[in-house]
Amino acid sequence: MKRSMDKKEQRTAIVTGTSSGFGLHICIELAAAGIRVAAGMRRPEAADRLFAAAREADLLQEADLSVGTAEEPYKNSGQAEQLGNLEALGTGPVSSLIFPIRLDVCDDERVSTAAAEVFDVFGRIDILVNNAGSAMGGFIGEVPMDGWREQFAVNVFGMIAMTGAVLPYMREARRGCILQISSVSGVMGLPGYGPYVSSKFALEGFSESLALETSPYGIRTYVIEPASYKTDIWEKGFAGIYRTDDSPNEAALKQMLEMSRASAASGGDPRDVAKLAADLALGRRGRGRFRYVVPRRAALLAALKRRLPFRIFQLMMLRILRPEVRRRS
Repeated sequence: MKRSMDKKEQRTAIVTGTSSGFGLHICIELAAAGIRVAAGMRRPEAADRLFAAAREADLLQEADLSVGTAEEPYKNSGQAEQLGNLEALGTGPVSSLIFPIRLDVCDDERVSTAAAEVFDVFGRIDILVNNAGSAMGGFIGEVPMDGWREQFAVNVFGMIAMTGAVLPYMREARRGCILQISSVSGVMGLPGYGPYVSSKFALEGFSESLALETSPYGIRTYVIEPASYKTDIWEKGFAGIYRTDDSPNEAALKQMLEMSRASAASGGDPRDVAKLAADLALGRRGRGRFRYVVPRRAALLAALKRRLPFRIFQLMMLRILRPEVRRRS
């Protein structure tokens, strides 16, 4: 395959929040499938973890290619590529398709500029993965308004800005796929995580409107709702929990944090979520479904939430939670 063909024929994705967690693994999955990926992060010069994961994927794919595969992805000639302001992460079959780009979703101007840069370089934007996010906790009434605004700035307004920046290109092409990385917290509330839960509920409603508005243009929208997985978002969130002196909720908050840490430590492999995202983006899955809750045990709980009267579901959840939390409710 020649470089002159890439710009017109090779699909291109933008993934936000790619320095770790789901975003990092989604980049690897898409690039391994032959998709060019603009890997958005606030500091592209600190892409060490993404580079290490891409290098590992390079070695695995090079081993497969040495014995032959049914569909060999594009492999460059061994020279790192620089196109405009985008430079390939590496020289292998996977790393040569990942292009870190400076992207802070809270910076509206940079969001628009980044989308334009990707289109100018690659000539198309086929896939957007809205993954950038943060988790903020604290009991309602104890989280200052600045905390709520910060949570929504990243998880909601940044996602809206990024979506709006790519839509003109997708509508013009009359094709595209938008993947919204939500959370099981976008389905059900939990005590102590009001800001995060609220932001994910907002994402869910936005995504429903988005799907209705863009489907006539051939744009597919999916919402992925993971439960706890082994990613950095929770450790970062634990460090930013809001507390107040002499809070009546302190015992309940401590119990919730213990449960959250245990859940995160025993969480699933984030690569499973990345594989689902790649399958949806590439059209391998997604016929007839809009939301995907993972893993299966979380999907069962979400199904109960949607089917049971809320008061019954509330009682069920309070029995699951620790006594300290139950008493406060």
